[in-house]
Amino acid sequence: MSNIKSSGPVALRRLNRGVVLDVLRAKRPISRTGLARQARLSKPTISVIVEQLLALNLAREIGLGSSQRGRRPVLLDFNPDAQLVVGAEYRGHDWSLVLTNLDGHVLRRLIVPTANTVPELVVDVLAQGVHELCDPGELCQVLGVGVGVPGTVAMQTGVVALALNLGWSNVPLRQLMEKSLGLPFVVANRCKAAALAERAHGVGRDMDNLIYVRVGTGVGAGFVYRGELFLGRSYAGELGHCSIDPDGPLCRCGNRGCLEALASGPALAARAQKRLRDGDSSLLSDLCSGQVESITARMVAQAAQEGDALARQILAETGTFLGIAIGALINLYNPQMVVLGGPVSQAGPFLIEPLREQVRRHSLSLLAQDVRLELSMLGNDAGPVGAATMVSGQLNDLLEWPELHAAAQ
Repeated sequence: MSNIKSSGPVALRRLNRGVVLDVLRAKRPISRTGLARQARLSKPTISVIVEQLLALNLAREIGLGSSQRGRRPVLLDFNPDAQLVVGAEYRGHDWSLVLTNLDGHVLRRLIVPTANTVPELVVDVLAQGVHELCDPGELCQVLGVGVGVPGTVAMQTGVVALALNLGWSNVPLRQLMEKSLGLPFVVANRCKAAALAERAHGVGRDMDNLIYVRVGTGVGAGFVYRGELFLGRSYAGELGHCSIDPDGPLCRCGNRGCLEALASGPALAARAQKRLRDGDSSLLSDLCSGQVESITARMVAQAAQEGDALARQILAETGTFLGIAIGALINLYNPQMVVLGGPVSQAGPFLIEPLREQVRRHSLSLLAQDVRLELSMLGNDAGPVGAATMVSGQLNDLLEWPELHAAAQ
């Protein structure tokens, strides 16, 4: 999404409108007088902005409030259904899409498979998915599309600098998408998007400081600091490429013993495969019909649920690796909560309990004692809902002031 640049009165009006929108969304319902007080703007300025928001259907009058003296005030509410937002997460083999209102309420879901990872073809499939997701006539109501993808993403430009598992390097994803669909896009690493979703709509609701850790084909993290997404210089959160064991297996990035090479879904599947090749007995032999190379993390979790000792041991090892890394994060960032998400996190207590134990061992008790370690409440929705939340959070920037002014006349 291109940045909107302006200066002088136009920029000031846009800034004031953004402040009013933030207050209206947070304090609804509220009177015009309350808006003026909370936004610290004059009543005439509030009056102009409110009329514009009413004309755009972003605000609505819902009745009269109470008053201890004088006339009862008219109450204003934010209208989350004024526009729609599409959120999407690319998972390497498919797109997971949601259609939401401006409050992040999911109206519709869609999974669209992708045949390969060629960026242009992946974008084409997304465009088809967006058209399929929206009913006729809804596309004109779409404010924008938020996209979460694996890898390091420069959010200012929407360029995927590096996605090792996809074979992508310096892919101008936002440019390709905007050209394909003609809608504004926000592109982010999917862990960052999921962190925002958990903070806004999930188990971390209203937590000012939390860390989201996603464990799937890779391992990544998203940080919320003081209620806002923390980006560093753009790429913060590459937890998977922190080395846990210097003598460990070779990682795709070229280093040894990275967390991703030890605790990701493919990593734990590879350990299970090796144990079977070495002669260990396991229910996994039956689940894979003797085809050891076909064993997946999902099979390991299933075997563990059915009481398989080897599968439970492998999950415990995975929990240990994750616990060491998360313990270090707690020491560094002192969060209120750590949320564990992604496919591997769904393995249950055989993963979580060893993880909790290692967190206790590898973080200072003073810092760890009040940290909540939780499983994602949003599950597979975390990435796409978070991507949609990023778009709705830029509502003010996506409303061109000249168009708004013309619509309000």
